[in-house]
Amino acid sequence: MGTNAANSRPHNVRQISGQQLFFSRDIPAALVSDLNQLLSEDSKRPSQAGFSFTDLNPPNELEAGLIEIKANWPDYVDPYFALFKFYFRAAKYRQAEIIVWQAAKMLSQRNGFPLNYRLLKSDTTDWLENDSDQRHFLFCMKALGVIRLRRGKVFLAKKVLTKLIELDPHDEIGGGNFLDIAASF
Repeated sequence: MGTNAANSRPHNVRQISGQQLFFSRDIPAALVSDLNQLLSEDSKRPSQAGFSFTDLNPPNELEAGLIEIKANWPDYVDPYFALFKFYFRAAKYRQAEIIVWQAAKMLSQRNGFPLNYRLLKSDTTDWLENDSDQRHFLFCMKALGVIRLRRGKVFLAKKVLTKLIELDPHDEIGGGNFLDIAASF
């Protein structure tokens, strides 16, 4: 991979709406550079003063840039996560869910476990291995549950969040609070 760990640590990365953009601990310095450059250019635009994530029709340059970076780095989870977080903050939940499924598909295919979360078992793999694809898959499940809650698909949110807690019984991923919210409906 040729990653320069000193240049690719998440604390060296710009943020979108005050949130850290990257998810992985060790990603290629060139990917960090691509995302940082995009965010730096975006923050210089004069339209940012009155910018609202709900004012994204037609798509803005930040969205287009994130889509391009995801296309250029299809084997890394970070561009997928950056894009679905962008869509989530923009209240474009359908688009966010599509990107979550794309990330989950990439991770499941690469690691040989089913994309269908209902088929997963706690002994399928070490789900909580630090900074692993399988742990990233669990974050996809959490994101899917939260997005489904926002879309009003409470039953489906409960399904995915219940399975997440089954695979993560100590709630390291943080899906328990969202399952409690779903259960309250």
